[in-house]
Amino acid sequence: MSDQLPVSAASNTFERIKRISPAGAEFWSARELARVLEYLNFRNFQPVIEKAKEACAKSGHAVADHFAEMRNMVGIGSGAQREVEDWMLSRYACVNSSHPASDLFVDITEMVDGARLDARASRAHTRLHH
Repeated sequence: MSDQLPVSAASNTFERIKRISPAGAEFWSARELARVLEYLNFRNFQPVIEKAKEACAKSGHAVADHFAEMRNMVGIGSGAQREVEDWMLSRYACVNSSHPASDLFVDITEMVDGARLDARASRAHTRLHH
């Protein structure tokens, strides 16, 4: 038995960056996740996303249920905006995209029931693109 108390959702970085889709599904922005994981450039995080998608497929999950491409408009100065690539990630996708040594990985796994992560993510997940 651990002496550590569970991390409350309010103090958990992972839960603070969670978003809710118009359909009511929880998701995380890959760009926000990359910043939390301390990637300086999103392009350096993109190969991590690709590897996570491969791991998802190899584990028998439908990749489209956990990774959905989206576009965001970002300010680039002088009031101008440009479109940038992003991904809507399920909780399961975030686990696959986080390094096990990171604090975020610990935060994510504390929010689920250890070895039951795959089952819980599959049961509770609403398709991201609905």
